[in-house]
Amino acid sequence: MKQFRVDARLQQLGGRDFPKLTTPQWIGEPGVEAAVILAVDDMNDPAKWERFLRPILNRLKQIDGRAPVSIMTVSIKPEDPQLQSWLKEGLSLETHTATHPCPCLTNGNFQAAADTYNRCVELMNCVPGSRPVAFRMPCCDSIDSASPRFFAEIFNHTNAAGQFLTIDSSVMNIFTPNDISLPRDLVADASGVEKFRKYIPFPSFVTTIEDYPYPYVIGKLCWEFPAVVPSDWEAQRHHGVNNPATVADWKAALDATVLKQGTMTMIFHPHGWIRNDQLVELIDYAVQKYGSKVKFLNFREAQDRLNQNLLTGHPLRAADGSDNGVRLLDLNHDGFLDVIFSDGHNSKTRIWNPHAKEWIETSFPAASIPSMRLGIIHPDRVSALVRSDSVTNAWTFDGHQWTEDKALLSGLEVDGRPVFMAIRKSNGQVIDRGVRLRDLDGDGRCELIVGNESQNAILSWSGEENSWKPLSYKLPPKTSIVDSEGRDHGLRFVDVNEDGYADVLFRNTSLFICSSAGLIWDLALVGRAKCSPGNEVTSAKSRLSVATAATTAHGSIRASFGSKTKTPPHLRILSIVAPLMHFSPACSRHRFPRNNRSRPFTFVPVSKSSWSPPNRSSRTQSPSSGAPTANSGSSKWAIIRWAWMAKASPAARCFSLRTRTAMAFTTNPPFFSKG
Repeated sequence: MKQFRVDARLQQLGGRDFPKLTTPQWIGEPGVEAAVILAVDDMNDPAKWERFLRPILNRLKQIDGRAPVSIMTVSIKPEDPQLQSWLKEGLSLETHTATHPCPCLTNGNFQAAADTYNRCVELMNCVPGSRPVAFRMPCCDSIDSASPRFFAEIFNHTNAAGQFLTIDSSVMNIFTPNDISLPRDLVADASGVEKFRKYIPFPSFVTTIEDYPYPYVIGKLCWEFPAVVPSDWEAQRHHGVNNPATVADWKAALDATVLKQGTMTMIFHPHGWIRNDQLVELIDYAVQKYGSKVKFLNFREAQDRLNQNLLTGHPLRAADGSDNGVRLLDLNHDGFLDVIFSDGHNSKTRIWNPHAKEWIETSFPAASIPSMRLGIIHPDRVSALVRSDSVTNAWTFDGHQWTEDKALLSGLEVDGRPVFMAIRKSNGQVIDRGVRLRDLDGDGRCELIVGNESQNAILSWSGEENSWKPLSYKLPPKTSIVDSEGRDHGLRFVDVNEDGYADVLFRNTSLFICSSAGLIWDLALVGRAKCSPGNEVTSAKSRLSVATAATTAHGSIRASFGSKTKTPPHLRILSIVAPLMHFSPACSRHRFPRNNRSRPFTFVPVSKSSWSPPNRSSRTQSPSSGAPTANSGSSKWAIIRWAWMAKASPAARCFSLRTRTAMAFTTNPPFFSKG
């Protein structure tokens, strides 16, 4: 029940232990166990793409008369006759930005990123008979270009014409030996080396998930179809162009996808990194080994089947692009995602029966989902709470249906004032009041967190007293989940140190590491602090002394550790750049690289002058030297050193960076009082 540690209002996270959305749940075709989506990138010259794709299209048409390939497009003329020919054959024309910036949010220019995305969406909607649904971020297979801000502030909005998309495919899925459901020979070479991780372009590449070849939801409005590792660029970078080993590993990835009843979404290009006959070889393999068990689809067909067969005509996004009141969650603890939806007119609960491979439907009691909170309060049972200035009720799912459970409303108050999930303003606007359900202490049941401009509390459900009771701790001071207007205030729960407890990242200026003893958040970072020559931040606990120099005109900060400083293993030194002032709801889905528990780790922002991403036209150089994720346009976080700071040489204990954000260093001093 991992997904219920986060309120269902937040984005859903893919991963090995996350409930599955298997192909039989949404494909709508008996006997089909897996889907394959062939998506070719970078299209700006239809004639070149036609030459490359023609053998592939002809082979696909031999299967069932269709040629289901998706073309991720940069720039075309909508009236080009080749486009109409492709549409008639069964291809779909999708989006890839209008200018192919790599990364999209380069130099922190958010408006330019939004413009190149929106212009491409508008352009592809100008092609007669075309209905674009999908997007892929340029360079997503080589750098961390899939930005959290992109999902929250660009993708999940509409352009000036009211147009929007519903699918992204910019996250990479890695099959690993950690998945015990997969035979060892599919995920490891004969020498024991992981078959797929070797393709990852650099160690801190984080826009990945593991062992999850299924569609999942980001930010309530976006279907993510993770792309399989390797792409053809990742493959040629590892062992050269057109290598037969690439096709062999793709076949292994297909075998793993079929075993897991997933979707294999591919990234390839007509740039000489893979031959079209090698892709035909993969299609031949799929047909000869699996026959009708594997279905080739384009993105538009996949979206249509999700809407019809999974959501019964209720897509994630309403006609105006807004939240349509659809949520996916595992209601009966069987490891498969179920569905609830309510759009104000129709409400339904759909439970997947994996043995009969069919959906079981029942009612859903609430008329509005956006103001509802979902989580586990009673052991192993999902509950739904809604409390606004107009509607108040609660229900618990008993495994078959929802039953009223109004006792869950008892004790919902802070300092004598009621706790509302949402309120409605006089103009009809619904305001989020920052209430979330999340398991903070790891006992399998959710606490109720309240964080707005006037209320800060954490409540725990008391089964003995049948009421919510305030705990002795709360969110760190001067933080909140929403502001007074119900807008995202930049607070995220992320297990930064991977100890199993949620840490709090607030606004891009503060990180609070959670201490499991008593659940106290300790300050680990204060950003945008005023620096002057000789300023020191000291900790009596570790006798740490950090001298910081004044920022230069270019915003350069140089920090060094005193020669007698003994740096404890749990020291966190972080800094996050100013362009991320408003975090997106997708921020917490990005994985941090695993940390050796005995080592500190250092996150720093670095400038474009510190490293350069590879040239996209050739992309033959790895960006793994220097600070690999720097200036990627995603989170601008980079791991630059994994070492004992105390044991490092004097030269290694001094570093510089270019940023507008100043730093403070601490070693777990208590930051706030209980109560």
